[in-house]
Amino acid sequence: YEGWGTSLSALWEIIKAFGQMAWIPFKSFGESAWYFVQKLWYNIKDFAENVVNTFTKVGTAVKLAASGDFSGAKAALTADIQTQASRDLSALESNHKANQVGYALEYLTAQQSVSSNYAKIGLHKIPKPAGATDPSKANGTPDYKAGFAGLDGFGGKDGKDAKSKAEGINGGGQRSVIINIGKQIERLEFTVMDAKESADKIEAVVRESIRRVMYSVNGVAAS
Repeated sequence: YEGWGTSLSALWEIIKAFGQMAWIPFKSFGESAWYFVQKLWYNIKDFAENVVNTFTKVGTAVKLAASGDFSGAKAALTADIQTQASRDLSALESNHKANQVGYALEYLTAQQSVSSNYAKIGLHKIPKPAGATDPSKANGTPDYKAGFAGLDGFGGKDGKDAKSKAEGINGGGQRSVIINIGKQIERLEFTVMDAKESADKIEAVVRESIRRVMYSVNGVAAS
């Protein structure tokens, strides 16, 4: 099977994504809690600065009115008060919104990572190359049946024929002998290791069987 590396890598990415998904809510909560603490502080600071600036405006308007500059006094009283705390609070709110959007996108990215990596997990059986053959038959299988094709007609009544031929030879008769050794090979066992070794073993067995037949025909006990 193949795909171990890809599957393990995808599994690790899924574990990391789940860790991020579990951590993001804590980050969001912590950021929101700190935001509200800062917002409370800036509101208190803004209130204090507004009070101070209001008294400052009134004092400025009184001075201008006392000097006869009533238009200047009116402008001083109606001027908008811009405190540093209010500007800091506006920046804090913008930053908080951006952080929350970032956390939402991070969570969505982690979800997509889980989905995409989950699809990568799986093992696949390695296909055989085109034209591949059984390794045990790569060099060809010996045709043992064909090897024994010339040994048909062994055994049976041929034992008697061999005896009469042997008597003829001993009596000075014709010395051409036809030998059938069908029953001489009563049991043949071989283990297929490779073509050459099996062929050598078969040849040795046949040679030994023929030797025994020849000894028998000539009246010599096989050793």
